[in-house]
Amino acid sequence: MVTRSSLTKAAAVFMFLAVSPQSPAQETPADASAATQVKAAQRGIRTDRLKPGHLKIWKAIERIALEANRDGRPVRPTFHSLWQWAQKSRHTIYVEMDDHEVFHHSAGVFTIEDFNQELQSWTASIRLNLSIIQVADKIKKRIDGSNRSISLREVGRDARCAIIVGHELAHASLILENPQYARLYQECERETAAYYLAGGIAAKEYGNNLEMQKRLKRLQSLMDQLEAPADSVEVELWREIVPGLANRARK
Repeated sequence: MVTRSSLTKAAAVFMFLAVSPQSPAQETPADASAATQVKAAQRGIRTDRLKPGHLKIWKAIERIALEANRDGRPVRPTFHSLWQWAQKSRHTIYVEMDDHEVFHHSAGVFTIEDFNQELQSWTASIRLNLSIIQVADKIKKRIDGSNRSISLREVGRDARCAIIVGHELAHASLILENPQYARLYQECERETAAYYLAGGIAAKEYGNNLEMQKRLKRLQSLMDQLEAPADSVEVELWREIVPGLANRARK
């Protein structure tokens, strides 16, 4: 994702990873049937890849998503809706967390990994980069109707992580369920790969390459289109998860 006004954005090359089919080993019909049953049982949000310490963070995020009021209604309807979609989806979404320092500025990344032809379902992952999430100290977002920077010093880690998860779940639901958005995602993948294969940043820095500038402009336009729906969702997530943030910005 590109660096813009949200702490969820980063360089395009890190978000868009090509999905390439792999040649499976030969297996018997019984093996295939058993494998399919296992796959079917693993649908929804999966935490198998989380370390014990990271699992505690995930449980805190889950509590934020599922919290209900006295009437049983979700306290955070946008986040709750995204969570329920992922949990009940025919797709498999693994959660990963990394607390090592990274060389880019992506707080969260959604990646497609595999497609199960028999189940007609995707395997994907959402990775949270905890070091980036923790050090972010402000966000420039139109949460309060302005475009001012809003301090995040009083926003806890779990709330920050929840917002990143919600942003990436918005991407997931659109990419996996909306054919038009999926085509946009694939086009962005192709343009990203073409840009970097053609020299990308090096060509931009060391030469006045008009063709590369056109490629970059085209890529930026596609990414803006790709990010717009998730950005809209993220604004609602900030309002739901950190309701005092807009008031804090007006002071």
